[in-house]
Amino acid sequence: DDERERLSQFPEQIQDEDITAFFTLSASDMKEIYRQRGEQNKLGYAIQLCALRYMGFSPNSIADAPTDVTEYVAKQLHLNPESLSGYGKRIPTRTVHFQRIKGYLGFRKADANYLQSLSKWLVDRALEHENPLLLLNFSCAKLIKDKIVRPGITRLERLVATAINSANKKTFTQLKPLLTKNRRDFLDLLLIPGTSSRKTQLTWLRKRATSNSTREILATIEKLHFLRYQGVDRWDLSSLNPNRQKILAQIGRRATNQYLQRQPNQRRYPILIAFLRQTLTDVADEIIEMFIQALWDFYKDGKKDLQNYQQSVADARNEKVILFQKLGSVILDSDIKDVDVRSATFGRISKGQLKRAMKEVDKIVKPYGDSAIEFFGNRYSHIRQFSSAFLDAFEFKSLSSTNSILKAIALLKGLDEGKRKKGIPLNAPARFITKPWRPFVFGNSDGTISRKYYELCVLWELRNAILSSNILIEGSRKYAHIDSYFIPRDKWQKIKSEACAMTGAPKDCRNRLKERKQELENLMYSVNRLLETNDNQAGIRLQKNRVIVSPLDAEDIPESATALKKLVNRMLPKVDLSDVLIEVDGWTHFSDCFEHQANAQPRTETLLLHMYASIMAQACNFGLHQMEDITGISYRKLAWCTTWYIRDETLKAANTRVVNYQHQLQLSQRWGGGTLSSSDGQRFPVSVKTRTARPLPKYFGYGSGLTYYTWTSDQLSQYGIKVLPATTRDAPFVLDEIYGNETELEICEHTVDTAGQTEKVFGTFDISGLLFSPRLKDMGVQSLYRFRSIFIREYKNLKSRFKGIIDEKRIVAMWDDLLRMEASFRFGWVTASLVLQKLEALPKNNELARALQEYGRIAKTIHILRWYESEK
Repeated sequence: DDERERLSQFPEQIQDEDITAFFTLSASDMKEIYRQRGEQNKLGYAIQLCALRYMGFSPNSIADAPTDVTEYVAKQLHLNPESLSGYGKRIPTRTVHFQRIKGYLGFRKADANYLQSLSKWLVDRALEHENPLLLLNFSCAKLIKDKIVRPGITRLERLVATAINSANKKTFTQLKPLLTKNRRDFLDLLLIPGTSSRKTQLTWLRKRATSNSTREILATIEKLHFLRYQGVDRWDLSSLNPNRQKILAQIGRRATNQYLQRQPNQRRYPILIAFLRQTLTDVADEIIEMFIQALWDFYKDGKKDLQNYQQSVADARNEKVILFQKLGSVILDSDIKDVDVRSATFGRISKGQLKRAMKEVDKIVKPYGDSAIEFFGNRYSHIRQFSSAFLDAFEFKSLSSTNSILKAIALLKGLDEGKRKKGIPLNAPARFITKPWRPFVFGNSDGTISRKYYELCVLWELRNAILSSNILIEGSRKYAHIDSYFIPRDKWQKIKSEACAMTGAPKDCRNRLKERKQELENLMYSVNRLLETNDNQAGIRLQKNRVIVSPLDAEDIPESATALKKLVNRMLPKVDLSDVLIEVDGWTHFSDCFEHQANAQPRTETLLLHMYASIMAQACNFGLHQMEDITGISYRKLAWCTTWYIRDETLKAANTRVVNYQHQLQLSQRWGGGTLSSSDGQRFPVSVKTRTARPLPKYFGYGSGLTYYTWTSDQLSQYGIKVLPATTRDAPFVLDEIYGNETELEICEHTVDTAGQTEKVFGTFDISGLLFSPRLKDMGVQSLYRFRSIFIREYKNLKSRFKGIIDEKRIVAMWDDLLRMEASFRFGWVTASLVLQKLEALPKNNELARALQEYGRIAKTIHILRWYESEK
């Protein structure tokens, strides 16, 4: 009810940018408004006109418009803002005015034909998203775009609910060709517990690996073979939107057997099909990641063994150097005759001492120097336990048909087919073998190739090729060709206009480049003039070809502010965290978002108490046993509540509700408008087994840990969080929660530290219509780029800072692909982090990566020049 009321009125706060854009009156607006009689009618007419343009409807109570809006409009009309209170006392007057305004602005009422087309459009959106509020907001935006007066909220609610039901039916219809009798029997068997383990195959498939051990890799490969045996890799789900598949797969991953068994066929079977297909891809990616990390762990252990070895032989090496010094002094002594060298040597060094030294030297001396490869080779027997199974599990592809690694993999597969262990033929593919590996691979005394080191080299270089995207893997999502992530080209042409309207990006980038060029020239002119003074008064100066930005003088805190702070602190009562949790729930009702996974449990006061305790146990890291000691609530009840109610999606929904409530508070509006946000990572050690944890001695010592990457608005609310490996760079993930933002925060600008930016991230933000404002380290020496048509000699103070020229032709040639990439993010086909990680790993000659980087250099250069120009 609160949401319905809020959506039917003026927002409590309208951003300054929106007031300027929608409530500024043109000359024709003025002419239309002045046709009305009376001061209150003119002002009321004007507010109605702007409201329809801004919201797509006119609220019943025009007098409740925000004060800053009323004052802004009244000032343009030279009217008294208080006169608005007298408007609309006669309902027919307001109605007649609204009819005139509709005609003036070109709006029309939604007729049956339009509502039918809107319903079809909503079904398509519901196939992409299942969030009702999001679909409602999409509907409102479309109505404004089509210049249709928005119907009542309850009517739109019914349209959304109908669209969601229709989407479920359409999904079943699309998948019906897959649902043969044998396949339905197989899907039903997934939900039946086994006689011995009492676990279902669905539970087995859901379980993720907890480490990168050989046992876990082989167990996960077994799942892959099971799914392929059932033909899951041959199921055609191309008719389903990827976001729809993802939604259904998430339900399948979390729902109980009982919940799925109770669902009608048209709901249960699509969920299971989407889950199995998604699991097939997830399992493939999981195996590849485990393979990559396992090899790195073994290699890292080899490096540790090398260090331990070097430390153990340090003293022995010193003794041998002293011995060599004695031998050298005898041989180089010209007073000792050649025939007497032997006797003179044994006069200084005993024969037994020399024999012992020679034996120790045989142990110390390494034929190929100090290399971790030899110690890595000591893990060969462990690696062999899973390497053959891994190579057999996948089909590897390369953009180059002559890739020698693929030929080497085929060779190893052939050698493993027989029972006898065969050697490596002398004509085996060898182009991929790098210099450090060659002495080990070709170091056999009989001239043969070492199978152990050849196989290890193939696996190691395969790992590197996968990470750099030189080799693609069939059936993988993360390691597939980048074009497979995006909206199919035939569908892209149909939604291109809608995608461009959503982001504000033009179909033809020439005008965009012209705008950016003009902006860049203006900034270059301004900054160049500031540098001409070359003193602190301008705020920036040149020093050894480096731009120095003078720090701002800190403002002293007034004594009155200090006194006020102490007064406020004395007034704030000390309260328990549990009281805060309960009171905030009373305001926001966030506990309503914690729904039972099977949606089958009544909500009671006792359940609410258990839920509060479970949330506190997780939030404060008490653990459920300690919470049992604190509260007296049994561990069994807390564990049951945590298992069934506290999940990623329920936590996110509850957090969204809290963020939305705080966004409406007047105090929050004082802190910021909710349009600016920042993100950063915090590292935490973990003691449990998880594949995501990574060792990072700087932060975790001898242990392992994770990075919690969080997104925070300028109202100090945290609207997103993501768990990352501690060794992963932040930059590719910056956009994920901005695109996935389900709160009422309208994020327009985002800031990060240096680790959160790259030129490609700059480019992605600019295409999306968002402002990227990172805090860059060493900004005074950052490379700047210009358009070829901008003559740098006219800006002599900046000449040394510009290192390159923007390749406009490359951007123009790839602009359609850049737009398709951006639309794929917006419509939920792929996450930005997956694509940006892929682009960073692609070879340098990849056209999409180079075009995005070129475009990003424009945005980055403009950002740096703005920083130079700004005094704050």
